[in-house]
Amino acid sequence: MTGGNHQVGRREVDDGAGLTGGFIRQTIEFVGHDVTLERFTTVLAGALGSKDYETKEHSARLVGVADAIARHIGLAEDVRRVIRFGAYLHDIGKVVIPDELLRKRGALTPYEFSIVRRHPEVGADILADIETWRDVRLIVRHHHEHFDGDGYPDGLRGEHIPLGARIVSVADAYDVMRSGRPYQPPRSRDWILGELRRHRGRQFDPDLVDALMNVLPRQATSAPEHERDGLVEQRTAIGRRRTDDALASWTRVTPAP
Repeated sequence: MTGGNHQVGRREVDDGAGLTGGFIRQTIEFVGHDVTLERFTTVLAGALGSKDYETKEHSARLVGVADAIARHIGLAEDVRRVIRFGAYLHDIGKVVIPDELLRKRGALTPYEFSIVRRHPEVGADILADIETWRDVRLIVRHHHEHFDGDGYPDGLRGEHIPLGARIVSVADAYDVMRSGRPYQPPRSRDWILGELRRHRGRQFDPDLVDALMNVLPRQATSAPEHERDGLVEQRTAIGRRRTDDALASWTRVTPAP
């Protein structure tokens, strides 16, 4: 994606976001506006899994970490429920990011990073037609904001960042460091704790770093080798089949009058 292909990358993202948003609007019209969060989350997460299984698995793990933080700081169940959905869908905007960027093993170029960093805005736009998901959309849009104001997409600072997004931010960073990425190996528990402390009050809400440290398991933090090994194509195929099954089940629902 260099030279003349730059515009192709941007167009892929814009076109993909438009198509996905259109699919959601048409589906809501078909099944009615009383679509449950659980059912729609399953379908959207399946759509992401059919494109990038590892991202979907990361999101599934993130739900547990984010909920543990939310429970530790005493949030009510209805708030925790929104945070769980936001955690599961935080990367849904990546469904329209080119595969070669999501799976690139080397460092992204500045241009490539400018494409990838659009996923919070794209994800929020994908969910824009579901009025009851306002708080979920805020988590999706703002989970890459930094506590010191140096994040994106809006450069929010401190408590101007929605609490759910601040929780997902620190949980997201923890799981990325724990499980690794194509460009980064998984890290040890001590290394992760050191990074969290170093960015406490800068990238992350300091109170939420403390909460995460209180809920982390005591065993080794990095993921087992078998969780990280290949079979990406096989897992992606499984994700596509599950998505097809979920969509088939969902569209069998009787349309709202």
